[in-house]
Amino acid sequence: INVNAAMGIMEPIDGALSIWKKLGSHRSYPDGHIRTAVRGWLHLFLALCCLVWLVSRLAYRSPFPAINVYLLLRLLNCGASAHLHCWPHSCAEDYAVANAFDFVAIVGVASTKIFCILPKSWNVWPFALQVGAAVIYLPLAVYKWTVCKSYKMNEEASHWHKRRMAVLAYVAVLAIATSGIISEFHWAWAAQVFFFVAGSAQWVNGRKAFWHQPYVWSSHDDMHVLMLGCDVCDLIYLFPLMMAGRSEEHTSE
Repeated sequence: INVNAAMGIMEPIDGALSIWKKLGSHRSYPDGHIRTAVRGWLHLFLALCCLVWLVSRLAYRSPFPAINVYLLLRLLNCGASAHLHCWPHSCAEDYAVANAFDFVAIVGVASTKIFCILPKSWNVWPFALQVGAAVIYLPLAVYKWTVCKSYKMNEEASHWHKRRMAVLAYVAVLAIATSGIISEFHWAWAAQVFFFVAGSAQWVNGRKAFWHQPYVWSSHDDMHVLMLGCDVCDLIYLFPLMMAGRSEEHTSE
């Protein structure tokens, strides 16, 4: 047996096991916030689901390419969140880059909802310009906010936090309002608004509940579960619109 060859085969395996052991091993972020034990694993699972679904659609050449675009961006979104929460970032700058990419991926998913369901009679450019401006500015605001917060530069952090939240709120309202109008305010759209508002409230306010446990589960994890409800609503009312394509007019019938 060639020992050197055997060692060469084992190196990639050892490297993969080393990476796996690092995932979720940290209990705090560079900005001082506590990381709960469950944080990020839901995103990793969803990312793998999106990957399998997307690959299977491509392999079988399934129709409706808008769904493939949506799944790709959901894969990037969930993958970015999994990397943000599960990977132990070595410094504030590394953490800030991961956080910025996570938020950009969130905006990407919101923009997909707009572009993939717009009827042909609608002008796409106003939406493209607005989303494009958000995608350009948002990572800067998130990066600056994360770094300032990590280094306890509270005044600067507050400055960038307001700009980050303003961009997020604008894109969210744009996506929700547009999808509501096109779907003719489908009941699943209304449910999605509920999940989104409830999740956002938990994220912003961080109210404690009896099921919250230190280093196990927190209000931030409540938000992730509620946002999963938004994804389920996408399957109910948004996918049929994507399957219809950019037709002249969409109807909910």
